[in-house]
Amino acid sequence: MPMKLEKDIKEPLLSAGDDDKATSSDCSSDDGHPEHLHHGLPQLEKKYSQLFRDLAVSHTVETELNVITCIISYDSKHVVTLSVDERLEHGQVTCTSLQTYEEVFKIDIKGDWVVMNEIEQNIPGQVFAVPYSDNGKLSLLVVKNTGEVVSTIEINPICGLGDDCCKPIIGQPNPMVTACFDHNDDIYVSAFHREERMCHFFLYSYKEGQVIREVKSFELQNSTRLNFPIKTFYSEVKHEIYTFFR
Repeated sequence: MPMKLEKDIKEPLLSAGDDDKATSSDCSSDDGHPEHLHHGLPQLEKKYSQLFRDLAVSHTVETELNVITCIISYDSKHVVTLSVDERLEHGQVTCTSLQTYEEVFKIDIKGDWVVMNEIEQNIPGQVFAVPYSDNGKLSLLVVKNTGEVVSTIEINPICGLGDDCCKPIIGQPNPMVTACFDHNDDIYVSAFHREERMCHFFLYSYKEGQVIREVKSFELQNSTRLNFPIKTFYSEVKHEIYTFFR
């Protein structure tokens, strides 16, 4: 599936002498009303078309699989995409340079039922974390912007969960696991047990390659089997982590 990348042009579009030099006679339409009272793009195109030309440079990058989501790194050097095939048996994490539009790395994730929809990055935008599920087996992939895989951890054993208790919901692209980086460059991971309505979370250091804060759990009150975590955020203002549920 083609993916279209755009970036702003830094060069000025008009010089000091390139304005349209409109006179008072230019400002009225055929019905006698001032043109500024006529809304819509035709009026902009008529008088200011040069301003709206070439506002962005576009480049199309072909991907092997269907794109689920993509992000631009905080340093504005890369775009990272998640894509899966139609059978949900093959996923890919692809990084493309925004300077050369060339592929930096591509990581394949294969399984029985691959579900993923989230890419997290640390504050410098140089390390990415992808939580995903393979038919209920939850994992976290941590990779640098060079393509070096720092770690891939299995979440179910850490949280004491079976392989069949965190299966995704058919038709929903949520893997029942979310993650985010904190200010110390550690990764907060949250896994959800749908049957028991229990949320399990811990803190993982990809630099040390180990869990640095023990697993804690809480029950999601007044919920059903159709509730699940959607997104986890870190607040740089309050230094707190928030998880939002469906």
